[in-house]
Amino acid sequence: MPQVKDTLRQMESDPWSEGAHLCSTGFSPNLAQRLPDDDGTDPVFGNRLTTSGPKALNIKEILKNPDPEIVAELSSRDPNFREYFIDDLTKRVGAEFRAANPAYRATDRNVSTLLKCLGKRHLEGSEFLDNDQIMDALAEQGHFTVANLTAAYRSLLTAGKLDVPAGQTRALTKQERLDVLSMIRVGEIENAVSQYAYYAFGGNLPHFDSPRDFLRSYPQLASEAAMWVWSQNRTDITPEDFRAFRAVKLNRIPVLTIGLINQAWDEYRLERKAAQNIPPEPEPLTRNQIDELPEEEFNNLRTDAIRNYLKARRS
Repeated sequence: MPQVKDTLRQMESDPWSEGAHLCSTGFSPNLAQRLPDDDGTDPVFGNRLTTSGPKALNIKEILKNPDPEIVAELSSRDPNFREYFIDDLTKRVGAEFRAANPAYRATDRNVSTLLKCLGKRHLEGSEFLDNDQIMDALAEQGHFTVANLTAAYRSLLTAGKLDVPAGQTRALTKQERLDVLSMIRVGEIENAVSQYAYYAFGGNLPHFDSPRDFLRSYPQLASEAAMWVWSQNRTDITPEDFRAFRAVKLNRIPVLTIGLINQAWDEYRLERKAAQNIPPEPEPLTRNQIDELPEEEFNNLRTDAIRNYLKARRS
């Protein structure tokens, strides 16, 4: 008899026990009205969780379409439900997210970066929470969804803040772009192109037998790196001019290098001047010719050079 009483007591205190009854009479009428009916199809919970009220809790439907208010109420009544709900939701949403984004690499760094991004977007004070706390809060408040994860993933991937699988490329971070820019500024143009590619692979540069092998294997990345480095090295060209130049000359070339872009730029300038009937620019003066100029012409030349320099800097 004592053993029977202990079993009954356990059933009353543990809503997940065989034959247990989860009472929802304490719910407000509005909250109770939103609880899904039990259709009896859930082999784990459907026929085991009943209620003395008019609604039978369909735990399967609650887990599929979690209502934060209902989840909070059930969790406050039984910590077991909170733990089970969070575990079920995070595993299910995580699996759906990975299936929808097969290129995602599930490293510790990526998981942490994704959670911090979602926390910043959807939670107040997330900077004071660790990753587990952020995940629990996102799940309980209804923000841990495939749509939210995918949006954060694409945003972070564009910003270059995620690890990518070996052989795949990503955008460069701001710090990486600054590093490549510093190489351009000291004249290391070809090395800057190589460094751009190195960062694009996330530091996991595949093996190449030669530069030709790299161009053949990754023509899009090679062209992207060459165009970015070339454009950053030409302070005399406005972004508008570069976009026009790219559309007219570069988009038709399958694999770009710095040399090809220089050649295409010279052709573009000549074609544009011919179309506008602009006479070609005179050949630059040699140093001896400059020294032999009359003082007035020398001062005019100096003034024009300073004016053009300032105009280029403003552009």
